[in-house]
Amino acid sequence: MVTINQPQQNVQQNPNSAWPNAIQTGQATSANAFNITILSQSPQNALAKRADWQDKESRQAYMEACVEQDVAWQISINRKARGLTQKQLAEKVGTTQTAITRWEDPCYGKHSIGALVKIAHAFDCALSVRLIPYSKLAEMAQDTSPSAFMSPSYESEIKETKPC
Repeated sequence: MVTINQPQQNVQQNPNSAWPNAIQTGQATSANAFNITILSQSPQNALAKRADWQDKESRQAYMEACVEQDVAWQISINRKARGLTQKQLAEKVGTTQTAITRWEDPCYGKHSIGALVKIAHAFDCALSVRLIPYSKLAEMAQDTSPSAFMSPSYESEIKETKPC
């Protein structure tokens, strides 16, 4: 089993960033509220740094771990940022609190598309499932900050686009 580092809490942030406290208090309403600076590079450069992926079995194991763990972290981070308990999210999704606990477990790895659609509806965000090149996976894997897993609701995005 491949284990990927948990989302980072120590990311380069604007001193006025609300992110660390927002997750714990449920005060986060949009990705822009976190004001986090992410340093990125090209997908090819990110892929070049992954010499361990020359081995097909290693890169496939990493990809599988990303799927399992990233989904769990996204559910947990988005739930906490919205100020929801596991029980409250379960009610919105139409399931039990124990199911939410399982879905937030990075070792669970049995999320169904149907369940993810329900979670996306509960968070009022979109769900995208697509096949991507390993260069894109390498690029995405460089940023494990909470903001990389946060998806604002549609309403939050609309509020940010409306003129004052």
